[in-house]
This record gives sequence, C-alpha cells and structure tokens, in this order.
Amino acid sequence: MNSGLYTAYSGLLARHDSLTVIANNLANINTPGFKADRPFYRLYNDAMRRVGGTPLEQAINNGVALEGPATDFSGGALTHTGNDFDLAIEKGFFVVQTPNGIRYTRSGSFTIDPERRLITQSGFPVLGQNGPITVPEGQIQVDAQGAIAANGVSTDRLKLAQFKNLNSLRKEGAALFVQTDPNEAELDDAGAVVRQGYLEKANADPIRTTTEMIELLRQFQALEKSIEVLMNDVNNRVIDQVGRTVA
Repeated sequence: MNSGLYTAYSGLLARHDSLTVIANNLANINTPGFKADRPFYRLYNDAMRRVGGTPLEQAINNGVALEGPATDFSGGALTHTGNDFDLAIEKGFFVVQTPNGIRYTRSGSFTIDPERRLITQSGFPVLGQNGPITVPEGQIQVDAQGAIAANGVSTDRLKLAQFKNLNSLRKEGAALFVQTDPNEAELDDAGAVVRQGYLEKANADPIRTTTEMIELLRQFQALEKSIEVLMNDVNNRVIDQVGRTVA
C-alpha cells in the first residue's frame, strides 16, 4: 500500500474545495457588504493519533482536508454613491425580516417598495425600532446613529445589531447571515456608525483573490502530477509481481 497516494489525493480534494471558496469570493467582488471566506485545513493524521486507530487507518487518513471556510468579518472600504437609501455601517449589522425569520446583513444597498417600506435588493423589509421601516415622502436624512428623518421630522431609527461571537453567524445567500447559536444574544448598538449615501465594498481584494486562485491551481496541477506518478508506480509494481507469479 502506498499511503502517499492517499496523502496526495486528500491534498487534491482539499485544493478543489478551496478553489470553490476562492471562486465565490472572486464572484462577489462587486457585492456590497460581502465578507470573504478564508479556507483552512485540518491534518487528519494528527487527528487519528489522538483518537487511536490501526496502522492501516492511519495510513489511509494520512492527509489534509478543508475543515471549512472561516468568514472574514473585517470591514470593506466605503464608496460614496450619493443615494439617500444607500447606507454603510462601520460596526455591527443591519437587521432584516425574511420569511425564514430575522437575518443580518452588512449590505446597505436599500430601496423602497410601492408601500414605501425600506427593503433590501431581495425585497426583505429592513427593521427599525418598531418593526419594518416605512419611509414618508420628502427629503430623507439618516444620521450616524441610524435615526431616520423626513424633511427634518424624526420617523424611526434603524435596528442595528452586534455580536460578541461572530463565528456563530452563518452565510445564507443574498448577503444575509443567520444566527446559529440560540444563546448568542444581540448586543446593543453602541459604537455603530451609519453613513448615508455610502456603500461598503466587499472585503475580498481582487488582486489578492486572483493570486490565491492562481496559486491553488498550481498546487492542484502539481498534486495531479503526483497522483499520476504514484499510480504509474503502483501499476508497474502490480505488473511486475503478477508477472513473477505467473512465471
């Protein structure tokens, strides 16, 4: 048995999964508020030593795997749009109502529906202190604390959320996050700063992301070559041993 074959294959599979993560980052370069995922790996051989296992099991599991992408919650650069309904938040999350419950987002590319509710690009209502926000006619102002006024008259205040443990948030598509830990309560929004007329760019740098993809492709190709060499070695040994047995 050639355990190197298992090692090379596990590396190939891990790089394939990583390419999927990096490709998703690259595809969302222009998505406001998008948070990039960073792949990280786990050494299975080390895990097998901790839990025991036969030499055969350790040989087969001698490799790496993508343990799972970790979301990078660092802030993206702000870009000025001048649109009254474009909002950026420098700390925390906007809170929206979806058919599946409360969700959180950093994407402040909002608009209004025919009922003059403030909604996301996917049509989900943005929540204020008293539920979904309804925007009156007139000049809209949103201050740094999220207070909304129309023609100088206060109407509502954005509901903003923060969390102590961001790792409990899981991506759900459409730039939304869902809270997976029922014990992780929303913190008050002290320190949150809202910028009207701005959008937060994705924190996935296009140059860095492209470089990561090229490097992963090179690693993938090198591992493919390793597997090819190892398989040729295995086949040659089998042919040689079978030939000796028949002879």
